[in-house]
Amino acid sequence: MGITDEILRGRFIVGSDRFSTEVSTTNRFRLLFVTKPGSQNAAIGPELTAIPQFTVETIPELTDETETTLLERVDCLLLSGRFDDATIERGVLIARNRAPGTPVILVLTDQEDQPPGEAVLAKADDYLFDGAEKMPRTVLKHRVLSTIENSRARTELHRHRDFLRRTEELGDIGGWEYDLDSEELRWTEHVYEIHELPHEYELSVDDALDFYHEKDRPQLREKLETLFETGDPFSVQVRLVTARGNVRWVRVRGDADVRNGQVQKTRGVVQDVTGLVEQRMETERLREQLREEKARLKRLSRVLSHELRNPLTAIYGHLELYHDSGGRAHLDTVERNVDRLEAVIDDMTWLVTENNSVAEMSMVDVSSVALDAWETVGTESVTLRTESMERVPANRSLLQTVFEKLFENTLMHSSATEIVVGPQYMGDHFDGFYIEDDGDGFEQTDPDELFEIGITGTGGNSGIGLSVVKEISERHDWSITAREAETGGATFEIKTSLL
Repeated sequence: MGITDEILRGRFIVGSDRFSTEVSTTNRFRLLFVTKPGSQNAAIGPELTAIPQFTVETIPELTDETETTLLERVDCLLLSGRFDDATIERGVLIARNRAPGTPVILVLTDQEDQPPGEAVLAKADDYLFDGAEKMPRTVLKHRVLSTIENSRARTELHRHRDFLRRTEELGDIGGWEYDLDSEELRWTEHVYEIHELPHEYELSVDDALDFYHEKDRPQLREKLETLFETGDPFSVQVRLVTARGNVRWVRVRGDADVRNGQVQKTRGVVQDVTGLVEQRMETERLREQLREEKARLKRLSRVLSHELRNPLTAIYGHLELYHDSGGRAHLDTVERNVDRLEAVIDDMTWLVTENNSVAEMSMVDVSSVALDAWETVGTESVTLRTESMERVPANRSLLQTVFEKLFENTLMHSSATEIVVGPQYMGDHFDGFYIEDDGDGFEQTDPDELFEIGITGTGGNSGIGLSVVKEISERHDWSITAREAETGGATFEIKTSLL
């Protein structure tokens, strides 16, 4: 194909509401889908249309008559990979020129006769690939919303940078001036405001330097001394500690008035760039978060493929055997594997759901919930023992899911004969609860990695069940850890932080 599936899938991104809660739930977005009629990837159009946040318009091509009016009123342009590279590049160029900031998504399939080249793919913001029309609509929605938001964030960031650059060029806002002969230092009002000082405050150069962070002060002092001696201009970004003790990032610039080789006066600007620095830090944090999310989703896609393929293979095999023999036992096996598929789908839904918090909380009897979970998944060969403990604020249904997943983990991956659910204390204070078994422990699995997507079960099998447990715990603002039990089995500790 000229480019591997791994490269294509490498840009698989799902939006997260921790970045987009307001935008994703309150706005409606207009999408323009350019695709050939009857094309395989045209099937994604109805899926996008069915999502309430989207209004989708589908056209067969971008023409001179439609490109201006359409692009000026859409939030995202989707281009079919069935077009040749030149047509796709033209569509991207039109979007960039007619409506700057409009994100472009390529819609690709495995059936591309001549897929877009790497240079063309690099010009798009994202793409949907390999049956995207069959993915859950929540995931599809997040894919598109994430691309739109990232594009808007980049546009907004560029706008702010341009604004700050032009403001710095103006120079006299937040200005300072120092006369070497009279040793008089003058500030404009804005500099006093940056320092959180009254406008009548009198100070010297040394007094002014004392406001800068002790680690940045030597650098600024050296720049000023050079400016006073030679007139060499400077520009530095340093931390300033205001009169009220607040730390701000400021850009300090200086220039000199040199006459007959002598520096007469120096002047410059002080600009508060705290917002820009924090924005850069936040941008880097989000980038790191997106990198982690990308890696997590890659693991999830691999695990999900494995978890779905095994029961499907069993279902097909036993259906064939049933048709050949009519044996009822084959249908029982099919039913068990259908239940497994349903559990996997439920787990996946939890890991990509758009809600970050837990609603419908109440004070819950933990022991009672554990017993209800055992009624659902327990077996006669293993005994459950619960100890009395304090109630905790929780969503009862989700807490039962936590117990069901942990019980299933023990029943499936260990030779335990007893499971104990009991309270945890920090000193005299109730601090949560634990689930402990007398089974085989974690064998080759590192307890610290147990909740990662791709590793589950004390036996180290792949899956997503314990990732759901961690997700539910974190959404309750709880923490969950695993360790070896003194009996040699496994212990899961959930801290509810009720101090």
